[in-house]
Amino acid sequence: MSFLSDAAAALKNVVLMQSSIERLERTIERQDRDIAGLRDAMSMLRERLVRVETIIDEARADARSRRALPED
Repeated sequence: MSFLSDAAAALKNVVLMQSSIERLERTIERQDRDIAGLRDAMSMLRERLVRVETIIDEARADARSRRALPED
């Protein structure tokens, strides 16, 4: 009878491990989607930052050129 109880316990452990592995796979898939979303958001923020930096650089250049012009 000990063999049967050991086999049943081993089978139960295998089923529990399989369930844990499936939960882990779902978690990893969800995190992968989250990371992809964050990557997209970072890319969009980087593009916006470049545009803001460009606006600032153009404003600085415009201010310098206005100071350099002789007053009438």
